[in-house]
Amino acid sequence: MSTIIYTKANSTALEDGQNDLIESSVRLLMEKESETLSATPGICDLLFNVEDSQKYAETLVNHSEFGLFDAVNEGDGAAPLDAKELSRRMVEHIQFMGEFGISANMLEDATSGLAADSRRLVQSFIRSYYRTRNKIAELALANGTSVSFSYGDTTVDTTSPDGFPVFCSIHPIGDSEEKQSNAYYKAREADEAISAELVEKYLEQLSVIMRNMKDENGEVLGYEADTIIIPGNNYKLESAVRKAVSSVNTCGTSLNDSNLQYGKWKIIVLPHWKTPLDSFIIMSSEANKALGGNMFFNRVPLTVKSWEDYHTGNRMWNGRCRLGVGFGSYKHMIHFTSVENGVTVPGVSTLS
Repeated sequence: MSTIIYTKANSTALEDGQNDLIESSVRLLMEKESETLSATPGICDLLFNVEDSQKYAETLVNHSEFGLFDAVNEGDGAAPLDAKELSRRMVEHIQFMGEFGISANMLEDATSGLAADSRRLVQSFIRSYYRTRNKIAELALANGTSVSFSYGDTTVDTTSPDGFPVFCSIHPIGDSEEKQSNAYYKAREADEAISAELVEKYLEQLSVIMRNMKDENGEVLGYEADTIIIPGNNYKLESAVRKAVSSVNTCGTSLNDSNLQYGKWKIIVLPHWKTPLDSFIIMSSEANKALGGNMFFNRVPLTVKSWEDYHTGNRMWNGRCRLGVGFGSYKHMIHFTSVENGVTVPGVSTLS
């Protein structure tokens, strides 16, 4: 996402040549910083399907998958494959804005173009835009056990199209009475702390649950989880997770048993996910893409306007964008929490 729309207002406070030099320098610096940041994928690009949007809002539809092909006799025709719409939800785009200024003194004292301090302000402005995109994506995942969360003056919906939180234990399967869960917890033994050995065992069980997740027709999807998403403030959990997936041998034993989790996972930390719990999320990248799971929509790219503040003589730059975030499926992720002995989590499935 490196597109920047840049416009400027006319100004007579600075000489035309100097004004043009400042404007061109700022624009080039913004574009260069944006290209640099675009080349290094952030949380939004790593965990979400990023698409452009041309509408006020996007509709995410929960529908049944096509059924399986039928076996037919020679010369017979194929039966039609139907997909039935079951529910839908809207993702409304959110407007984000920010602005900064460079003082007239700083601009006048620069020998050519922009001084170092001014360049840092311009670069920080672009970084702020990218951090905003990543933060809204992070918070959508971190608050996925609820139906929504607040961001500034806006409420962001975190339900899947079936109307339940994206992480929930009672997701309906099609029109049937059958339910399936993608939210689990398990209590540890007395005086037992989170460890690599425990995480390894959790991943073994959760991977099988992911593989056996059913579509709306009740057919097993068979996707393999390959990503672990962890909060940014739990160093003990992070250490346990990294050890669990980086050790060739089974953790916590004196045997040379193979660790089946070794080399299988990529770990992504969400800095803005703050929780006192030992919680993490596993995700299938393939399912996320195929099912349209985590969705991020660019409605209006970063649009920058510049002008002179006639009260101060400072040069100002304003940035505006519109984007939307939501979930088109829940079947690509599982939320898990390891709790202390004797603790229960109401409304969440227990890992056996």
